Amino acid sequence: YPQHKNDQNWRQSQQITNEFVRRLARLLQERFQVQSEDIEFIFNLSKKPQQRPLLLNELQSVRYGKVSVQEIWLSQFEVARLLATELFAPTSDFFYLLQDEHPACVEKAKCFLHYFQNLRETVLDRSDSSWQDTYIRYSLLTLTSEQDWENDNSKLISVEFSASRIEESVGTIHTDFANRNIGGGVLGHGCLQEEILFSIKPECLAARYFSQPLKANQALAISGARQYSRYRGYRDTFEFYGNMETIPESQIVQTRENVPRKMFSTHLTCFDAFQFSTSVRNDKDFKPKEESIGALEQQYQLKNVIRELNKALVAFSVPECNQPISTGWWGCGAFCGDQQLKFVVQWIAASVCGRSMRFHDTKIDSPLIRKGQKMVEMVLRTQRTVRWIFVVLQDYAKALKIRSVEMGLFDFILCFSGGRCK
Repeated sequence: YPQHKNDQNWRQSQQITNEFVRRLARLLQERFQVQSEDIEFIFNLSKKPQQRPLLLNELQSVRYGKVSVQEIWLSQFEVARLLATELFAPTSDFFYLLQDEHPACVEKAKCFLHYFQNLRETVLDRSDSSWQDTYIRYSLLTLTSEQDWENDNSKLISVEFSASRIEESVGTIHTDFANRNIGGGVLGHGCLQEEILFSIKPECLAARYFSQPLKANQALAISGARQYSRYRGYRDTFEFYGNMETIPESQIVQTRENVPRKMFSTHLTCFDAFQFSTSVRNDKDFKPKEESIGALEQQYQLKNVIRELNKALVAFSVPECNQPISTGWWGCGAFCGDQQLKFVVQWIAASVCGRSMRFHDTKIDSPLIRKGQKMVEMVLRTQRTVRWIFVVLQDYAKALKIRSVEMGLFDFILCFSGGRCK
């Protein structure tokens, strides 16, 4: 502020800021080989004044059936300013990520910096101003009333199995196996599915500024965020692998105020699984581990099953979008969820939403996937309903409780649907 230029505190603050900017610039140039024009572009973005968005749960909601929606629209330009401002903040997690020498942090930082480089090339080199009128929608979805699973006669829908990654699927809603704190460890050492998604799609990071920890009946949908980076590897082997050349198609969407807005036709739904502490299945035959039978029984307790069903239902209820769901082993890694139960839970939720489901596993020929395909084919052939499979889940839970079952859930369902029991 010019009127304060003669103030000693102001001058001292400016000196500290200038020193920090010089230090950050050296770090970006020496560690990441960022060009000076890219650094200047990011810095200029960070200096543009911007009002911080309200929290999503403070906004007016609109009902879509049993789901209420609170949403905020930001242009690509506004999102870039938010992220650039955090990058140039001395105490931000962004800045600490850039300094961290952990391999995952270095590779994620490369993804974020590539995002800014891509924007700079688009805006300055190509004189493309579309980022100021291309929008991203962030929607908090809240399930407002309980679903009557035991009396739901919705037919179970078809399932397509795919060997590709979820983010490679075109024309579907992608799933983010989220932390209840959106983004999880993306600006730390975390490098699982959510952290990778938020690294290659940095515009998702903006959700951290106006969302709070998800409740048991909530999910977050992000529409219009595009992928800027390619990658390979996972967890310890994750690495930035260059520019994402494919740009998704754009569409015109009406806001609640009937204002037409352009955005990319991409949809991501973020939902957190219940966290368990013990792995419960043998890797070879998928039978319950004898020492973990109690932990497996806990996952099949009715209150826990209903919690996961409600969570998947609200996540799959993305408004104004009729695309299929692309998902995978939600909550089955670090959260120790039973794979067969989580598959069936998502299948039920997708069926209630009337969406077909594309299930992704790069090990498409694994015994578990083949068993799942066989189970789905048999159930669909006999035209079973949500009500029917929900009852089968309860029967399986009872069998676990009295230790009278050694087979996995897929085989148990096969028995009930007329298939051959093992």
